[in-house]
Amino acid sequence: MPHGLDHIVHAVRDLDAAGEFYRRAGFTVGARNRHPWGTHNRIVQLKHCFVEILEVAEPRKIAPRAVRSFSFGAFNRDFLRERQGFSMLILGSRDAVADGRSFEASGISSSTVGTMAGQVIMQGFVGFTIPVWVRRLVTMLPAIIVAAIGLNPTNTLVVSQVVLSFQLPFAVIPLIQLTSNRNRMGELVNSRTTTVIAWVVAAAILFFNAELVWLILRS
Repeated sequence: MPHGLDHIVHAVRDLDAAGEFYRRAGFTVGARNRHPWGTHNRIVQLKHCFVEILEVAEPRKIAPRAVRSFSFGAFNRDFLRERQGFSMLILGSRDAVADGRSFEASGISSSTVGTMAGQVIMQGFVGFTIPVWVRRLVTMLPAIIVAAIGLNPTNTLVVSQVVLSFQLPFAVIPLIQLTSNRNRMGELVNSRTTTVIAWVVAAAILFFNAELVWLILRS
């Protein structure tokens, strides 16, 4: 399992200027280091972790993105095309493969999907937007915390799915009511058969949720 925060990558366009900013803020900033894959960094050592100030200094050396491999340089290069800031958070690990699986089990992948889906709904239907960093923080921070403090990923996943099941009726029932309303949906309204099947599914969800609550109270 992960063993706490190792370091944070602060991607910048001017490494020396950023280093001077940290120095004026009272930190001790290390000398420039050069990576063979095209990035340069300077280290700000803290008590239990460090900040890596990173610049893409030699873009020609950066390995291209690939389907089954991660390019550190390409990721930060693309990040810097849009903004400067904290681009990566790295946790300490003794087994990266096992920890990667625990992240997936803790909901990192589903959190990403949820972030994108929520963005589409808010922008396309509600007309309301939230800054990208806020969306990522709210949706992914709980999963990162679960993996970082070493909770059992399987048990955590089960608990998260139980909590999610209680939320389903609040989404499914209004959805059925909306899509069955001819005044709102017009020619796209649900057929009678679809509506009946949908209400049966909603009733099943309510039944199983009620049974789950009963089992929890009994235990």
